[in-house]
Amino acid sequence: MKIHYRSAALGAAAFVVAACLLGFAYAVLGIYDIGADATHASLTRAMIAYVRDRSVAVRSRAIVVPPLSDPARIADGASDYDAMCTSCHLAPGMEDNEMRPGLYPKPPRLAAFPAAPPAQQFWIIKHGIKMSGMAA
Repeated sequence: MKIHYRSAALGAAAFVVAACLLGFAYAVLGIYDIGADATHASLTRAMIAYVRDRSVAVRSRAIVVPPLSDPARIADGASDYDAMCTSCHLAPGMEDNEMRPGLYPKPPRLAAFPAAPPAQQFWIIKHGIKMSGMAA
C-alpha cells in the first residue's frame, strides 16, 4: 500500500483549519458561559487541575525550603495569612463569609485541606494561579 504524504498533509491541514474555525465560532457566538456561577464540565475541570498541578510541581522543584519550625517565621506567616488569606481560605474554625459562596472555583479551606509540599505552597503563594482568583 502506497502512502500518500501529500494527501495526509492536506487532510491534517484541513482538520487544523476546521478546528480553528470552530473554535473561533464558539468564541464569537458566546456559547461558553464564562460566569463565575456556572461550573466547568467535568473534563474541563480535570484538565485544568492536571495542568495546574503539573505546572506547580515542575516550577517549584528548585525551591529550597527554609526551616519551618522557627517560632518567629511561624508568627510572621500567621500574621500575613490573617491579613491576606482568611477572606478566601478562612481561618481554623471560621465560618463561611458573604464572599466565598460567589467564588468559582471555591478556594479550599486550607486548615482542612491536605497540605501540598512546602515548595509548592510557596510557589503558589508567590505566583498565584491564573483564572482562579488566587493572586500572586
